[in-house]
Amino acid sequence: MNKLVYVVVFGSSLLLTACVPGNHVYSPAGACLTCVNNPVTGEALNYDPSTTPMFKSGSGSASDVGNSVEAGKFFSGEFTMNGSRDVDTVYGMMRSSFGFRTEQQMSRTPSGRWGMQSDAWRHEVVPGAFYNLSDYARVSVDSVSLSIVMSVKIVKNRSGSIVTVGYEGNEGNKSKVASALKIRVKSLIN
Repeated sequence: MNKLVYVVVFGSSLLLTACVPGNHVYSPAGACLTCVNNPVTGEALNYDPSTTPMFKSGSGSASDVGNSVEAGKFFSGEFTMNGSRDVDTVYGMMRSSFGFRTEQQMSRTPSGRWGMQSDAWRHEVVPGAFYNLSDYARVSVDSVSLSIVMSVKIVKNRSGSIVTVGYEGNEGNKSKVASALKIRVKSLIN
């Protein structure tokens, strides 16, 4: 019985600290994807609306965080590039550069196992042919580090690869985020 109490207390503390305030990711409908809600009241446990107001999708309102960084404006995009490196090399370089976590890495901690249930995480591997990854990533725009959800599909193309990158977030300028990602991905796949 004592072990159950410790597990509940430890699990609750993990849920309460699951997200760093100010780095929340929102869906197009305005729902917080990284907030943890109280199952009884439905109110966010790790979110304070007085410090970071949630946005309403399509409202167009945003507050300046930095020079060209906007908070609360959802954006998403996708681009495809051909690479000269083989799929296995590209997979290793993308994992290393963007921090995509494997199932083994995620399953080591209770918060990781919980994170595997998130729509933001995916790790499908067919060595030598296909990789399908998705996870939280960081991208630097105008010397500001932004948090995004990034997905990458790597497909074999003869001796090279075809890489499709999807991204979504709620802070920053979409075109600048896309440009920063394209430059970084291009350097990894060629």
